[in-house]
Amino acid sequence: METRIVTQLLTCMEGAAYSGSSNKPTGHVLVIGATNRIDAIDSALRRPGRFDREILVGIPDESAREEILF
Repeated sequence: METRIVTQLLTCMEGAAYSGSSNKPTGHVLVIGATNRIDAIDSALRRPGRFDREILVGIPDESAREEILF
């Protein structure tokens, strides 16, 4: 990821947690990201309080693919 994109994403994520100029927490904010190249994600995004939980979604087997289609 390019540095400017990472910086912008971090700024947006930080801003989403606080309301306007009052700097008071807004409550719970859930941000979900997806990638097929976890090694390409900047470590600043993967630290606690950001994208700190990873859930592996594997490739579906044949029966699961059929279930998805029908």
